[in-house]
Amino acid sequence: MNPELIAKITVITEDHKSIGTGYPINSEYVITAYHVTEKAKKINVKWESIIDPTTEKAYSVDVEENILIPCIDDNGEEDGVALLRCKVPKQVEESPLILAESSPPRDKIYWDSIGYPKFAQNTKKSMMGEMLFQDMNPIVDITNKCKIKKKKGWAGVSGAPIFQEHILYAINIEMLEDVKNEFRAISIPWLLKNKTEDLQKIGVISSKAYNKYLFFLEEKIMACLSDIQETTLYYSLAEKFVSTEIVKPEILFKKFNQEIQKNKANFFRKFTFATEKDIFAKKLNIDVARKLFVLLLGLTAPKYQNINSSIHHLAVRTQTLAELHLAAFYQLPPNLIQTNFKGVNKRNSIVGKHIIEVIGEAIGEETGIEGGWKSRQVTKDLVEIVNTAIKKTHKKIYNDSIELPNADAVEELDQTLLRRRDPNGLEPELNRFEIAYPKKEEDRIHPLNNNEICKEIQKELPSLPIARYGFDNAEQETELRVEVNEFFFIIQKYS
Repeated sequence: MNPELIAKITVITEDHKSIGTGYPINSEYVITAYHVTEKAKKINVKWESIIDPTTEKAYSVDVEENILIPCIDDNGEEDGVALLRCKVPKQVEESPLILAESSPPRDKIYWDSIGYPKFAQNTKKSMMGEMLFQDMNPIVDITNKCKIKKKKGWAGVSGAPIFQEHILYAINIEMLEDVKNEFRAISIPWLLKNKTEDLQKIGVISSKAYNKYLFFLEEKIMACLSDIQETTLYYSLAEKFVSTEIVKPEILFKKFNQEIQKNKANFFRKFTFATEKDIFAKKLNIDVARKLFVLLLGLTAPKYQNINSSIHHLAVRTQTLAELHLAAFYQLPPNLIQTNFKGVNKRNSIVGKHIIEVIGEAIGEETGIEGGWKSRQVTKDLVEIVNTAIKKTHKKIYNDSIELPNADAVEELDQTLLRRRDPNGLEPELNRFEIAYPKKEEDRIHPLNNNEICKEIQKELPSLPIARYGFDNAEQETELRVEVNEFFFIIQKYS
């Protein structure tokens, strides 16, 4: 959560004025509680911590559209969320925000939120506590462990975002006088599952792309199964999953899909057991087994892609899962390899094939951490690294002066990135920068965790994805990573 992005919502109705809290969820929409704007005639959104350079005052805009999404709880009471379309400050693009797709694991039920209520006019203080999700209910029960007092400024706690680090889990729907030891909020995972169409219409999430991606993967997997239908590898898989060697590829694929939906980790364990014996005996099947395994992993990608920023912030802990998320976003088949990157632990060594490695020495001593990053010099060095990786040459694309790049060569490099990513190619390349995002701000010393540098890179190479991972564990990520590691261990063992 970025405290700067907490917004004051001022609502004018026919007979009174009220105040609430909002938070931007992408570059066009601010989310708040349903009742805050339900009867609004006019709505203003103000970010007190962000200065508008044109007015030199706090950034303030009027809302262009008020989209109400009602929810009815088990007691028949109506509330929900409102999405306010307005000109959101550019800082939202630099702030990681992930919409929670499921409730947090039991060992991670804490939450924090920044008021409003504001405790004083120019201070923001976190509220903290615990939250209890109910799968079929839009309401999240919140326990509050902080004292809340109304002082100067406003105390419009309605609409306050409920976060765990960078993951948005709920929106508070209680008014200040009700926020004591317990209060209620609207569940973001529930909204994603039950208000999908409303969220899709305004571009907050996109599952159409996901459905298209599933169809794309199904075609790839079916082609792979058809190619191996007369092999011992196919017979081993059919016998393991359908209990017979004679089965059509479409039936086998359907069974695969059912097993993945039931338990992802268990499916890939069974897949590995089914293929290990055959790989040992028929080493010619290694490449096709690896290809099929990774394509099937693609079916585990997240359903909803939050459209928030040109820099990808991924709710995964490992680069294995980062590859699956990014492949789904760009509509490409995933492509995993066992890397030999410097300093990589073997259990974290299964990564996307086309990550462009960046190590400190490659960025030049004069731009190092001790002297502070020099944005333009670092950008130049990073673009040269991309050029070397893509063109497989150390030919310079900049002139001697770092202020005068060879613009034509840089544009050609950007178009090459786009061309290599074309899904119609035999093996599309998802070339990108990818970096872990440490929890502590003082540990974010790598230039790819610097927003200013990333913006400079993307001005030069808008087609180059920059991905940061480490914001949270994906569902079953630990179990799935174990199965991926074991499969690649077997591949390496018998190669």
